[in-house]
This record gives sequence, structure tokens and C-alpha cells, in this order.
Amino acid sequence: MFVILKPEARKHIGTIEEIILQEGFDINSRHTIKDWISLASLLYRPQIDGDIVFAGEFNSYLWLTNHFFGNSAATLRLAKEGTLQENLSKISDLKPKIREKINGNDNNIRIFLNLDKAACGRKYHIGVVGCLGVKSEKGVELREKGRWDYFYFKYIHVPDPNIEDYERELRVLEDNGILDKEITSAKWEIMKKMQTLVYHEGGII
Repeated sequence: MFVILKPEARKHIGTIEEIILQEGFDINSRHTIKDWISLASLLYRPQIDGDIVFAGEFNSYLWLTNHFFGNSAATLRLAKEGTLQENLSKISDLKPKIREKINGNDNNIRIFLNLDKAACGRKYHIGVVGCLGVKSEKGVELREKGRWDYFYFKYIHVPDPNIEDYERELRVLEDNGILDKEITSAKWEIMKKMQTLVYHEGGII
């Protein structure tokens, strides 16, 4: 089994691992993902091909997280007693617990993105056209016209809780060499302290 730490998780690695361990999972190994955008496009391919709205929002979300956090991620291989189906459901339950621990509520941190101005690549017909703004008590008003959508951070990716989807995503990881090389415990501890998911092959880190 596995979970993936997305780029925005880099400041919260310790918190995420703590919750995983508290839920009774063992973390057997850690593996670097140097190009999250490319891998994510493969993992989410069924949703991208099947839903044009999802495809547009996904494209914008990848642009947003890459802009703020970079394109590095990491896979954690997990183990736990019980059947695979039971444990996939328990892994899925980690997502809201982790977001609640980090943010309290998804509404506490939302980022509004003007899709007409962000260089997200392909343009999708998503978002709401209008004027977004704020006004202070002293009468200072800021207003911006555009095509707006909002996003909040997810921090981890887990496969959907069914065996068929899990096996497909596991093959994606295997076929792209993600599981071929482990991050050593010593380097992982340094990465946690530095709050980074960027892995260096040499001796700098």
C-alpha cells in the first residue's frame, strides 16, 4: 500500500507521518518523485479523460502547487495487518484527518485564482466570471475582474478504496521507476528538518 506526499506537504512531513503511525500503519520505505506533474497526470488519467471540469481544475491545481511549492513529491510504502480492501478504506480516511490537523478546516485556507491571468497552459471553460474584491472599514476597495476559481491544499494522494484502482496506480508507480530506489532514513530526517521533498543523489543531503 502507499500514500503520496504532494508538493504542498513539504512543511508538514512530520505531522503526516505521525497521523499515519497513529492509525496503526507501518511506514516501510520512502521514495522520491522528481516530477509530480507528470506522474499525477498518469495517476489521475481516468478522471482527466472522463470529466472535462475535473481536467480543468486539476490542471489549474497542478500549476498552483508547482508555483508555490515546486514539483517534487514522495511516496510512502505502508503496511498494516488486515485485508487489502479494509486497509485501502482506512488509508482513504487519512485524507480528512490530515487536512483537519494541518488547517482545522478546508475553508480556513482558500486560494482564489484568476484563470484568465494564470499561465496554466491549456485553457478550460471552468470558473466563475465576475469581479472579486475586498473593502476595508476605511473605505479602501480592491476589485479585480476575471474568471475565478478557488482551491485548497490536499497534502496527500491515496488511491480510491477499491482494489482495481489501487492495482492500476501501483503499476503506474512501478512502471515509472518510483519504487526502484529508497530514500535512506538519514536523508529523510534531513529532508523533514529542511521541510523539503527535493531529494539529492549526492552527499549534500
